[in-house]
Parts: sequence; structure tokens; C-alpha cells
Amino acid sequence: MSNIVNNYLKIIRKVFPVNAKSSVVGLDIGPSSCKAVELVCRNGGYELLRWMVEPVVGTDDKALSAALGKVLSAFGLQAKARPLITSVSGKGTLIRYVDMPKMSQMDLRRAFAIESDKYFPFPRDTVYTDCHILSTFDGNRKMSVLVAAVKKDLVESRMKVLKEAGLDSSTVTLNPVAVANAFATFPPDGFLGGAEAQSFKACAVVDIGETGTNLMIIFAGSPRFNRDIFIGAQEIYKRAANLLGVPQDEVRGLLAYGKPVNETLQKGVSAVMADLISEIRLSFDYFITEKNLAVTQIFLTGDGACIAGVEPAFRQGIDIPVAVWDPFEKMAAASPAVKEGLKPHGSSLIGALGMALNEYDQG
Repeated sequence: MSNIVNNYLKIIRKVFPVNAKSSVVGLDIGPSSCKAVELVCRNGGYELLRWMVEPVVGTDDKALSAALGKVLSAFGLQAKARPLITSVSGKGTLIRYVDMPKMSQMDLRRAFAIESDKYFPFPRDTVYTDCHILSTFDGNRKMSVLVAAVKKDLVESRMKVLKEAGLDSSTVTLNPVAVANAFATFPPDGFLGGAEAQSFKACAVVDIGETGTNLMIIFAGSPRFNRDIFIGAQEIYKRAANLLGVPQDEVRGLLAYGKPVNETLQKGVSAVMADLISEIRLSFDYFITEKNLAVTQIFLTGDGACIAGVEPAFRQGIDIPVAVWDPFEKMAAASPAVKEGLKPHGSSLIGALGMALNEYDQG
């Protein structure tokens, strides 16, 4: 389990790696689907070799194992010839941002090993923890530090799932860290970039998963705020199914990417998004008060970003520019066939993409 302590907070990449390596697979295991992305680094950039989204048909462990087995078989992962990175998220994980006296990363780790329990509401022996310097403040002796914790039983549960499938993970990361990895490497079109820091403005990445949403606020190229909000895609399907009086599985088809959304369906989507936006506004208000920084852009990712009607609901519900982020649109691929059928799933694969990028951080 020590890999999570050593590897899972490799967030920011200053330059692309220049040496080719073997391909790396990022594996995102969720309650309704297993997603995988395989990357290789070539000529200073990244190339998409393959991707897969395999639905979990059922709600028990056997259904999850069956879906995971199909992904592992399709990627040939049982042979353990390539690095594999997976993640955990939600309840049992915590990311915080603190200001600390300037010191080296090595000294920070030594200090954090002693003082980590002051940052988390978990007993020290029940969690894995880590820390990472985000930036130093010019003109004073402070630096911004990301500190994170994840409950050991959550990691062990994930490793058990992989072991039962005949596989060991090279690294376990946190899903928000994976998304931050992807953002650092493939920033969305329209991202303010360097001008962002100069104008004292920040952007938000709203990662809408199946059972919850992670809000991450990014400033000067690195995350500065994270919050888990337990409103996700399942809530959208449930609300829409109740309005139509049909099973949720049928609603999933009606709200598939690119489908026209009738008034009743849009009403259900908008109601859930209104609840989510309300929580996001509270977080923005807190962030502005604490950091004196305005959030001026929102990028949607995750399973929920691929649901028809979600982006329009966001645009109507908040007075900040909103766009769906899909880093695969401009990514090089091994062949044109690799990108066939990818568009409806691009935003939902960002977590798996960031997991694969994590391995290249190690070199």
C-alpha cells in the first residue's frame, strides 16, 4: 500500500516528458461503468492507444467484477506488462490547502509526518496521507501546500477488487488529483492560462460523477480548493424517471449524449442542476472571501457532463461562462479508428486519462 503515500500527489507537470516509455493504463472503476484509457509518450507528447467504457450490469460485486474483467481482457492487462493506475474518491477522502512556512519538499514531508493529524478528522493510523507544494509566495516566507488523506479501508477495498480480477495496481491516486493532472497537461480551449494569475481570476472544474460531484477551483495552474458535493448523475436519472414514470435505465437512453431533450426531461435535469449550482455558489462565495479571487470560468467534466441537457441547465442557472471540457478532441491517436465513437464519452474519461498521466510524472 505504500505506493499511495509515494505517488498519488504528482499533480503539476512543468514540461512534457521527452523519453518514450511503455504504454500506461488509467483505470476508473465506478458504480455503473469501468473506464480505461491507454496512453504512450512519443516525441515529447502523448498518443491515445485505446479507450473503453464498459457498463456494470447489476449492482452487486459480481456485476462489477464482470465489467472489470472485460476491460482487463480487452487491454491485455492480466499479463502485467504495463503500469496500471486507478483511483479512489468521495467519502473517506479529503483534500485541503494550507499556507505553511517555506521549506523544501523533503523537509515538508518530515514535518507533515509529525503534524498530519492536525489537518484531518481521522485517526492517524486509519489513513494514508501525503502533501505537495503548490507554490511559494513572492516577498514573504509562506508557501501553499496541498495536503490529502484517504482512509486505508477504502484503498484496501479497491486493491481487493483488482486482486480478485488477477491484477495489481501500480499506483492508487485520488480522482481529483487525476483530473488536475489532465487539466495541467490538456487545458481546455478558452482557459485563461497565464493571464489568469495576472488578473486575479480563477476557474472551476465541476466533475459530475455517478454518485457525487467534485468541485475543484484552479488558480495559476494548480488547484486551490476542493469540495465533494453528493449530487451526481444518478440523481438526474432518478428525478427524470420519476417525472416520466419510466425505469431509470430507459431514462439513461433518453438522456444520452446528443439526444434532443423534451421539456419534461429538461425540467428534471434542471431541477437537479439547480440544487448543485446552489452548493457551488456557496463554495464560490467562501473561496472569494478566503482568497479574494473571483471564479470566472466553469468547465464541466465527468459522467454528468455527457448527459443531454446538463450543459444548458448550467448555462441558464449561473452567470459564469460554462463549457464542457473534452481533452480528447485534439489529442493525437494511434489511428483514426481509435477515436471512433469517443465523442459521447470524452468528458467521462478524463479521470482515467489523468491516472495514466500520473505514471509519466514519475520519470
